[in-house]
Amino acid sequence: MSIPPEPGQIVQVRNLRFVVADVNRGSLPTGSLAEGLNHAQHLVSLTSIEDDALGEELRVVWELEPGARIFDDANLKDYQLDPLVRAIQMQRVNLLIADDVGFGKTVEAGLVQL
Repeated sequence: MSIPPEPGQIVQVRNLRFVVADVNRGSLPTGSLAEGLNHAQHLVSLTSIEDDALGEELRVVWELEPGARIFDDANLKDYQLDPLVRAIQMQRVNLLIADDVGFGKTVEAGLVQL
């Protein structure tokens, strides 16, 4: 059984990276596609952090989504939360995120987008 992600985690679904916005636990009714599975299902709301799809939303049943995986916590660094903290304190978010080349700015922008 696949462990569901938690809000704020970075996941890969359908070969794209997303940040988890929300996780709702539920059960599939008898007679459903997953009959025989006696465990809970999780509806996971995702927001894309891919450059060409930034901010696009997707909802999936985590246990039924093939190839879905959670990136380990090593992909989210403390400094990547700084723009999010600043954005929360602003009445109108207006940030320029710039630093060295890498994955960090995409994660920062995705977190702020939520």
